Amino acid sequence: MLPAHFAGRLFPLDSSLLCPMPPLTDPVKTLPEVTNPTHTRQIGNKQAEPYQHRITGSVREAIQRGRSGAVLAPTGSGKSLLAAAAAEDAVDLEKPILVLHSDVSLLRQNYARFQTVPAVKGAPTAFFVAKNEIMGDQPMVRNSLDAAVIPATNMSLVNKLDDEDFLHSLDQFGKRGGVILIDEGHKAAAEELARVLSRIALAGGSGIVLTAIPFRTDGNDPLDAFGASIEHDLIDVATCDEVLTTRRTVPTRLDIATDEFEAHLGTDAVRFIGSAFLALLA
Repeated sequence: MLPAHFAGRLFPLDSSLLCPMPPLTDPVKTLPEVTNPTHTRQIGNKQAEPYQHRITGSVREAIQRGRSGAVLAPTGSGKSLLAAAAAEDAVDLEKPILVLHSDVSLLRQNYARFQTVPAVKGAPTAFFVAKNEIMGDQPMVRNSLDAAVIPATNMSLVNKLDDEDFLHSLDQFGKRGGVILIDEGHKAAAEELARVLSRIALAGGSGIVLTAIPFRTDGNDPLDAFGASIEHDLIDVATCDEVLTTRRTVPTRLDIATDEFEAHLGTDAVRFIGSAFLALLA
C-alpha cells in the first residue's frame, strides 16, 4: 500500500516500491548500521542522520568495489553531505573522484561542504569550470584530472571533447580506478556527456549518481556507459518517511517537486505511467 502522503502521486519514493540490488556479503571496509543519531558518522562539521550514515556506508562499499549505481534521495535529504562523504571515502581509499554538477551554483554548494571535511580540503584538487569562475582563495588548478578530488560542471568537460590530451587524461583517470559522482543525475547532459563517461568506463572507472528522480524524461541514463541504470542498479535509497522524520524537508516541498515534474510530462503521460504502475502492483 502506498504511504498516505503519496496516494495518487507519480513518485512514491518508498523503498518497498523500488527494487534495490541485493546487499553484497563479502567483507569490506564499511560503516556499521546504527539507529542512534549520536553514533552516526561525523562528516565535516555535521553529524549524519541515521539514513545518511547508512547511505554513506553503501556508497563507500560501491567506491571500494568499483560498482556503478544510483542513490535515490528526496529533495532536502542532504545530498551535498552525501557527496562530501563520498569524496572523503574516495580520498581514504586512494581513488580519484570526479564530482559532476549541472551548474556552477551546485558546484559551489558542494565545494563549500567539501571544505569542512579535513581529508577532502587537504587533498590535491582541480576544477573544470568556466575561465571566469574562481573557487576558494588559493591558486586554482584547472582542467586537470591528475588530482584526488575534481569538482566539475558538465559543460566544462563537454567543451573539451575535441582536446586529445583531455581524452587521454580520461583514459588515465579510468585506469586509476577513478569514480565519477554525478550530482543531480537527472539533469546530466545526455549525448555529449555520455562520451566522457564512456571513455572513463571503458578504461575501468565507475559511476555513481545522486538523484531525487528514478528516471529521466528524455530516456537517457548517465549510468548506461557503465552498464548500469538509475532505475535498476540502486546502491541505496532514502525514503521520504526517513527524511520527513528528521524535518529536513516537508510534504509541501515534495508536493511542489512532484507537481512540477508531472506538469513537465503532461497529463496523458502521467495517467499512462500511473496506470502502468498500479497494474504492476495488482
